Amino acid sequence: MKSSAVCFSGHRPYRLPQNKEDIDNLKIKLYRAVDKAVNEGYLTFYQGGCIGFDLLCAMAVITRKKRKKETDKGEIRLIAALPFKNQAEKWSKKDKEIYEEILSYCDEIIFLSENYNKGCYHIRNRYMVDNSDKLICYFDGSSGGTKYTVEYAEEKGLEIENLF
Repeated sequence: MKSSAVCFSGHRPYRLPQNKEDIDNLKIKLYRAVDKAVNEGYLTFYQGGCIGFDLLCAMAVITRKKRKKETDKGEIRLIAALPFKNQAEKWSKKDKEIYEEILSYCDEIIFLSENYNKGCYHIRNRYMVDNSDKLICYFDGSSGGTKYTVEYAEEKGLEIENLF
């Protein structure tokens, strides 16, 4: 193992389940996946900070950190690997508040670019994969950043757990 780390990748809100019951079920599956990873010895979690699946993942890790178990093999760390500074500046007030609260729980915040640029999301995704051994994703097979990340993780030999 490179770092006993997990990274996340998934879709924006419009590609996630749209009804409350299905989103609640996804949250349960996500929490169980995080708990299983911790039980397997993964203690570092990279999240990309975008609305949708990324923020759900961060919340699952925060919840698991708060429920520390005697069997945990160390401290759980949550790292925000963000594509650029001020990425949330055009988001809704509610999404910005959630984002800021999540960042307040992160053990480290890494900005991979100073400003937005065409490739900054791919740089962020590669960084997370390059520093991880496992990818937990929500991938429905459609094109986009999640597909790119899953394919890159496959190339790099990461264990992949798809919650779709």
